[in-house]
Amino acid sequence: MTKKKQDETAPRKILLVARDLFLEKGFSSVSIRDIAKKAEVPISLIYHYHENKTALWKAIKNDLLVTYFGDVEGNAPSEFTCLKEFLVYVMTLRFKLYEKDPNISRLVTWQRLEPIEESLSGILTPSILPHLETHISDLQTRGLMRGDLDPEMLSYLITTTSSALFFDKPQFAQGDNAQEKRDVFLQMIIESLYRLCCA
Repeated sequence: MTKKKQDETAPRKILLVARDLFLEKGFSSVSIRDIAKKAEVPISLIYHYHENKTALWKAIKNDLLVTYFGDVEGNAPSEFTCLKEFLVYVMTLRFKLYEKDPNISRLVTWQRLEPIEESLSGILTPSILPHLETHISDLQTRGLMRGDLDPEMLSYLITTTSSALFFDKPQFAQGDNAQEKRDVFLQMIIESLYRLCCA
């Protein structure tokens, strides 16, 4: 492989190797030296592309999300016509995200175990995620959703209820008819949120 080709593939190789190590061992148990050794690159090259290990962690999450949201972001409505449309869109999108790549929930599970969890949260490109609070405020302003609900709390409720199934892995969501049961559960969440939020 030519040096130019190596230079072009190095950032991707670093990302993939770091992702695999983080998924296997978590954040604290992996060092930049471990990543450099497995990727067969100098440590300085990792720091050339990533300010520190935390930035590399966020870059990996960003990469996982961009891989999925890159397919759907262009189709996201800039404004929702009703509460039900918003809930169906957001909840279905988040379910599909976790179904498509279980590594996302594994990475977040490791993140939750870290004493520095807060500094590991977030991603590098927030525009790839639907802006829940903005849409909630817009729906409230237009009288399409209860105005007495706090947008930040409601955003948290939507985020946690849409991911719980993939972190807790209840029995009904595994084995025979798992997909059908997940779809039923998704509809239950949407209907519950709709009743809560309906103006």
